[in-house]
Amino acid sequence: MKYIILFLALSVSAHAQSPATTPTQTSPAASDSNTTEAAQATEKFHADALQLADLSGVRAQAPVMWKSMVDDGRKQMIEQCELCSKKFMDEWAKRMLERMKTDEVIQIWVTAYEKHFTPEELTSLVELQKKTNAHEKITMSTALAAKLETELPAVKNEFNDGFAKLASDLGSTITNEIQQEHPEYLNTSDKDSQGK
Repeated sequence: MKYIILFLALSVSAHAQSPATTPTQTSPAASDSNTTEAAQATEKFHADALQLADLSGVRAQAPVMWKSMVDDGRKQMIEQCELCSKKFMDEWAKRMLERMKTDEVIQIWVTAYEKHFTPEELTSLVELQKKTNAHEKITMSTALAAKLETELPAVKNEFNDGFAKLASDLGSTITNEIQQEHPEYLNTSDKDSQGK
């Protein structure tokens, strides 16, 4: 159970804003240096977030979650869409699966973690996930454990909302495309052959 919570907590983080720096010099060189350092910090945070996604298995799980969502959408269509024929539902499911972009799913986690964790916390989470994957004993700081416990519900809610919106937007687009390309699919002639 501890690993499941850690997996969810470590799923993905994102590039968060680095702390504002106040230049001690007003020269262009000092300003450029600060800008470069801030950009590098942001890039590192983003790279850490992507590494965490890979280490924690989110990249591998995204297609599984998407297929489950498509299957659920198809079941709802069978029950609620009066004009959706089997051909319509088959085509809808096919296009939904073809157009799933793992990076878009991961970006939802990135956006959520960006609001809730600092670069230092993300670095710690990456190291903890590496140890977890290597089946090594992990020790988490009290502060980080408390932060995870506090922030994880919000992160999960933001992911669920973002994932639902991504699926809904794509589903609507695909539904409109099929209606225009195959108006003949809007009939109930083969609907009875659908299993419930």
